[in-house]
Amino acid sequence: MMVKIQLNNWLKADYVKEGNNTATIVDEGKWLLKEETGYEKDVQMINLLFSNGDLKQISLNFTSLKNLVYAYGDETKHWEGKKVILFITDVYVKGEKKQSIIITPDTFKNPNANSQLKQ
Repeated sequence: MMVKIQLNNWLKADYVKEGNNTATIVDEGKWLLKEETGYEKDVQMINLLFSNGDLKQISLNFTSLKNLVYAYGDETKHWEGKKVILFITDVYVKGEKKQSIIITPDTFKNPNANSQLKQ
């Protein structure tokens, strides 16, 4: 099966930098196999609704996934309707510095709260 993805719906770091840093999770998302995405591993995709009405999709990095599981549980259907905060951080991927979007529940007081999560 061929996956059809509209690239303009992907959430990008620049969009968050423009001040779009809060959103609502609109569905339970879905797992996409690496064969479908071209990534090196399977990814969890979710859709986020921003206050301006924009709907964006994002593949969750491990930190964001861990944050959401810690706050809302591992059943993604319970994430629907939850508000989240987004911020940008620098990460190194294969030795190259890149910007990454981190998602935290709006119940976290501090975006660095993910450091409190159990490993």
